[in-house]
Amino acid sequence: MSGVFAAALRAGPLVLDAAIGTRLIAQGLDLRDDDPAFWNLTHPEEVARCHELDRHAGADIVLTNTFGANRVWLGRWNRAAEFAEINRAAVTLARSSGAMVLGSIGPTAWNSSDPSALLAQAEVLLEAGVDGLILETFTGVNAIEAVASLRSITSGPIIASVFDPGDYGAQLADAGADVVGVNCAHPVDAARMLMELDAQLPLLWKPSAALPERYALTPSEFAAPVSDLIRHGVRLLGGCCGATSDHIAAIRRLIPVVEAR
Repeated sequence: MSGVFAAALRAGPLVLDAAIGTRLIAQGLDLRDDDPAFWNLTHPEEVARCHELDRHAGADIVLTNTFGANRVWLGRWNRAAEFAEINRAAVTLARSSGAMVLGSIGPTAWNSSDPSALLAQAEVLLEAGVDGLILETFTGVNAIEAVASLRSITSGPIIASVFDPGDYGAQLADAGADVVGVNCAHPVDAARMLMELDAQLPLLWKPSAALPERYALTPSEFAAPVSDLIRHGVRLLGGCCGATSDHIAAIRRLIPVVEAR
């Protein structure tokens, strides 16, 4: 791993952004007939505002609004042909924040009906100038296969974020991941899984702040595990579903305290 992202990762813990999809839903996105990825074209100011708020809250890195921006998923709306335009627009919007940018790829890109969809999306994101790629909300097995596939087209940073890390840490490292982590889980559960993970790699913690009918955490509740995580060596910390820039600010406030000890 080399480049700007790698140098920043070596320097100290980095703060990632909050969820984009759930914030766009709060702004009127209706998932019954729309998708967050389309808003890169139809509502670019709203997407850019999410990035801007996260950056202002202290995020060092923002993720592109491309979780489902692959041709398989977009084909559900007969808009597969727009996937490249949508991904390029997303990178431009993320770059406007002034933060480092990771290209987000969701699990629907790893699809047996079109096995090249993941690489096609990744190639557009790389060409558009992201600092690295992040696989989000994958299963451990799929992440191993996807990382190995991505390694065929890039030597740059690849982050594998899964919701069931189990014993896959070493296998993800062997496949070519530079960072492994957990997203879309309760903060405490995500922290526990990371503490148990034997990956010998930098770790990422990006849990959900709220899940419908299950929990909704205040920023301070959400950030409660952060100090212990940083002492454990976790290098990337951000928020998934339900997280806002307020949750990111809560993470940011804790990092200088921990680093000073």
